[in-house]
Amino acid sequence: MRKLIVVSLFLFSMVAAAYAQTSLHANIPFAFKVGDKQLPSGDYQFIPAVNNQSIRVVSQKDSAVTLVLSRLAAGIHTTPNDAHVVFDKLGEQYWLAEIWIPNIDGFDLHNLAEKHEHRIIDMPVK
Repeated sequence: MRKLIVVSLFLFSMVAAAYAQTSLHANIPFAFKVGDKQLPSGDYQFIPAVNNQSIRVVSQKDSAVTLVLSRLAAGIHTTPNDAHVVFDKLGEQYWLAEIWIPNIDGFDLHNLAEKHEHRIIDMPVK
């Protein structure tokens, strides 16, 4: 029984470590929208659900969580050493549009029909 508990704890820690590596931390220097919700500038963590159907946007300032349903993008877009968050910009308003985390499929969160600019926040991954 004790051996089973030790093996279970080991497997749980391995899954937790793998899951933790798929999150992304970013400092967003401007206010932005996630769906209809306006978020302030600041440090955020982007955490995909285990099934990759949604992503949590977590404010590092107050731990507020915004859940976003997503469509998976075309495929893996990044290398193991880079990641980025893409925003659609129309006028002075930004919308969270895409999230690219190393070694997993990208997240397509928002598409503007109007002509717009992209603002990309790149982060090196250690």
